[in-house]
Amino acid sequence: GHYGRGGRAASSEPDWVDTAIEYNNLVDTCLTGLKDRIESLAKRRRELASNFLAFTQAFARLGETERTYNETILADALKQVSEVGQPMYQQLLRQADDEVVHVVETLIYYEGLS
Repeated sequence: GHYGRGGRAASSEPDWVDTAIEYNNLVDTCLTGLKDRIESLAKRRRELASNFLAFTQAFARLGETERTYNETILADALKQVSEVGQPMYQQLLRQADDEVVHVVETLIYYEGLS
């Protein structure tokens, strides 16, 4: 048969069409990989938020125990640390969600270009 450049069978399409198709396939593969990594990052961010909340709740229990034995500055400080747990947990979750939304919107934009 008739062969074009590089030993491939010649197609009826110009070379730039094949190049564009290969490029689109590569972009799709990259975007899928990026989406997977973003989902993983968001999951880890949520796990971090949950672990942070558990950490501050442990401070609350430690503060309660400390207060049982002695009214001290330490007990008050432990209570203060524990009080920031819930607001920080909510903030970490919002940040994770905002990052995912931003990346997804960007991916949708680029996907619309291809």
